[in-house]
Amino acid sequence: MRKNTNQNRFIAIAGLETTALGIYLLVIKNVFASESDFLAHFLVHAQDPIIVYFLIAIGVFSFIVGSSGITKHHMHRLSISLMVGVWTTYLVIFMWHDANAPGIPFHLSSVLMIFLIINLFVEMIGGNHYE
Repeated sequence: MRKNTNQNRFIAIAGLETTALGIYLLVIKNVFASESDFLAHFLVHAQDPIIVYFLIAIGVFSFIVGSSGITKHHMHRLSISLMVGVWTTYLVIFMWHDANAPGIPFHLSSVLMIFLIINLFVEMIGGNHYE
């Protein structure tokens, strides 16, 4: 397991980051409740428990794939693709929230999400574990 985790540490860590985002949205209530624009009622649903549990499940799945070295059925690509979809969705939501919040137009969390998505794409394209 240690060898697999060393080889696939990026997927394992990105899975933990995805799980942490889900736990954050589950614990910190009403992150998007202060919105007053026409998309506010959509943003609030980003914290619905079923969606957050799905987010946590994707993170745990990605961590398991990364730490166990599962190579059947392109599980690495599946886990990275799921994380790219999730992080891109939440990037759009957080950027919309940042654009409508007073003060700094884009917060550090949005910038870090951009770099995580870029890292996921680089790992998907250049990873050496997709044989």
